[in-house]
Amino acid sequence: MSHRSSVHFGNRCRLAAAGLAVATLAAGLAVVGLGGPVTASQRLCTLHQQPVPENSYGVTTGTYLEPGQSVQLTGGGAIWAGVWLTGTNGPEGWFNTSASSAYPLPGAREYSLLARANGGWSYIGQYGTVTNTGSTIVPLQLRTNDNIPGNGSGAFTATYTTCYTDGDFRRAGHANGVRAMASAAGRLYAVTNDDKLWVRDPVPQDSVWTHIGQASGVRALAGTTTQLYAATTGNQLVVRGLEPWNVPWTAIGHAYNVTTMTLLGGKLYAVTSDGLLWDRDLTPADINWRQIGSAVGVRALGASATNLYGATTDNNLWLRPPAPVASWTYLRRAYNVTGLASAYGYLFASTSDNHLLYRTIPATG
Repeated sequence: MSHRSSVHFGNRCRLAAAGLAVATLAAGLAVVGLGGPVTASQRLCTLHQQPVPENSYGVTTGTYLEPGQSVQLTGGGAIWAGVWLTGTNGPEGWFNTSASSAYPLPGAREYSLLARANGGWSYIGQYGTVTNTGSTIVPLQLRTNDNIPGNGSGAFTATYTTCYTDGDFRRAGHANGVRAMASAAGRLYAVTNDDKLWVRDPVPQDSVWTHIGQASGVRALAGTTTQLYAATTGNQLVVRGLEPWNVPWTAIGHAYNVTTMTLLGGKLYAVTSDGLLWDRDLTPADINWRQIGSAVGVRALGASATNLYGATTDNNLWLRPPAPVASWTYLRRAYNVTGLASAYGYLFASTSDNHLLYRTIPATG
């Protein structure tokens, strides 16, 4: 991304880029040999006991399942279905009955324990498994197979265990419509699809995003302790302060075909639509960018204090040092990521299904 660069490089720039591209071929994400995770981490498990009242039309738990993830549930407790001259029943439901089309799960036992991760409800009863068969992260939901919730009493209890490895992504709240994200001065900043700029605290639970201005045409974002840098659809590099109100963006240079951007060690790093990785100094002037390697398929670029992270369109997370011609190392799966930013030992990710995720940064990252 030199001063003349874009997809339409001048001949001299093309030759330089081609030479470096050959040197970096082995480091490209498309051809790199996939290594294992950077570090082995401790696996932590949590026991959940979720009440499922008879009068509820559905309980949305705080457990979110990634695509393909399953959870095993054990049902307990008892409800009275509200039908006169009947007693209470456990999560297995009524014996010798088959629910009609008026029930949440027709064909299953009436007044039994149900669960779902997406799509329709599944019978759980005293013991069962539910799987997220979709392509997005979804919450685990529970309810009774009751056609008239609220006319009875009691509650089932769904008991299940979730486990994660320190370093796995977990949900930190919502990030609706985020197309670019960055950290600056210890806070998270995001640009949404309606060209608005937002800020929130980098905490591992849901928090309020505050609207602080406009970001028309901004498609990539990076931040320092005092400023936000952005690459626009008009191929400009622009900058603004961190004031919590709308202030103008000032153009300071070019940023041709940049799709995602981050900051590390006093330099801007950017990925362009042709799958190349570039860097440049923060000098507030129109200076050349330097090509430093390949970033094939990287949709979101982020950084820790020492390394770059890349989330790719095939739902994987990679790490590499910022040095030219460095190799990318595979970390783990990372679904539907649109933005990456780090703060206080966490790597945060926004997703196209409107979640904000977080994971710890490994000791090597």
